[in-house]
Amino acid sequence: MAPALPASLLPRLLVWIPLAAIGLTGWFHRAPTMAPAPPGPVSGAAELETADALERQADQQRRVAELLDRFAGAQLVSQYWGTWVSSLETLDIAQHRDLQPQLRTSPITAELTVLPDAGSSRYLGKVQRVNERTSVVLCRRSLEAGSADGWESGLDEPGCPAGWEPFEEAALQVAGS
Repeated sequence: MAPALPASLLPRLLVWIPLAAIGLTGWFHRAPTMAPAPPGPVSGAAELETADALERQADQQRRVAELLDRFAGAQLVSQYWGTWVSSLETLDIAQHRDLQPQLRTSPITAELTVLPDAGSSRYLGKVQRVNERTSVVLCRRSLEAGSADGWESGLDEPGCPAGWEPFEEAALQVAGS
């Protein structure tokens, strides 16, 4: 007669037997390997440079968007009190020298032009007050390689200048008092 198993060993065996079966199944039925790389030269350095350039461009667009948002918000608050902020230092955007911000104001419009050192786009933010309504327009213009940036924005003209497209256009229409 075979010796009887102690009662405390039975629950352990009920756990270990299925685990051992799962382990052995995994050992003999391995997952398929990855497909081989496509034939031809692979340029890891070029892909890395492209990814870095895209990341720099996305970072620049994020910084420009933050700058234009800060400009628009400050001008909306300032216009509520009846005037425009007319200096980059007061707007706290003078330290962004690599973005080359330029500020112009008129009695009805405040305009910030952003001309980044790197990249092929120019950006424009306008806050206008016409007939007790204040509106914000954000625009972008892509430049082709080798083209001159000879444009002049009509300061008091509504909307984006000719050849520009909306850039995260803010549809802010704030009713005046």
